[in-house]
Amino acid sequence: MGNLLILLAIFRKRKQKTIINYLIGNLAFSDILVVLFCSPFTLTCVLLDQWIFGEVMCHVVPFLQCVSVLISTLMLMSIALVRYHMIKHPLSTNLTANHGYFLIATVWTLGFTICSPLPVFHKIINLREAFNLEPLMNSYLCIESWPSDSYRIAFTISLLLVQYILPLSCLTISHTSVCRSISSSNMNSVSKSITRIKKRSRRVFCRLTVLILAFAVSWMPLHLFHLVTDFNANLISNRHFKLVYCICHLLGMVSCCLNPILYGFFK
Repeated sequence: MGNLLILLAIFRKRKQKTIINYLIGNLAFSDILVVLFCSPFTLTCVLLDQWIFGEVMCHVVPFLQCVSVLISTLMLMSIALVRYHMIKHPLSTNLTANHGYFLIATVWTLGFTICSPLPVFHKIINLREAFNLEPLMNSYLCIESWPSDSYRIAFTISLLLVQYILPLSCLTISHTSVCRSISSSNMNSVSKSITRIKKRSRRVFCRLTVLILAFAVSWMPLHLFHLVTDFNANLISNRHFKLVYCICHLLGMVSCCLNPILYGFFK
């Protein structure tokens, strides 16, 4: 609902063709896709212990899940970079809507390209044939089927770098620079009192810190879970496997609920 409200607000102000509005609108749209493609399918598979959506969806759903999450994180990084540019170069030529179109198209192209191996390396398996158990006759699983473990681990590490480490580093560096620039410009202004300067700098610092922490805390558990299970699935006991996965997945979904508040209503 929060992301839908952001899209509605941007649509009503569509005459204000600013690059930040376009990026925040795409962030809200990608977060809606994350919730639509991740939560229902993941919840169903966890509860039923099987894949019930057919072979075609086995190739499509993991790809769309990857794309939506990747685009969401890349949009966060794009917003941070654009804000950094606007603060550091306020007198330069303003970024136009065309710049926004190009940036958005680049992000979506990167998302589809990076996640393109997933439709190829997924397949349906029959649990009866895999484990030779009669009660599992009509039960299926949708699993990753890479040529070797090295390919799977390489893809997992690549997603960790692109979906988490790179955006987190970008958010931290750009927002730290923004805080320094605002603090420096405030100190150079003789028309403001020292108290007002400190309050404004502290408010900006706290707000940007919340943005960084919200992203870092919400997505770190899920990335660590995938990294650990790819290297050694036995590190998490079968008894607690589902619980740990659901908690990690839930925290990732929290990010999609926080983004409209942090980037839309409080922008």
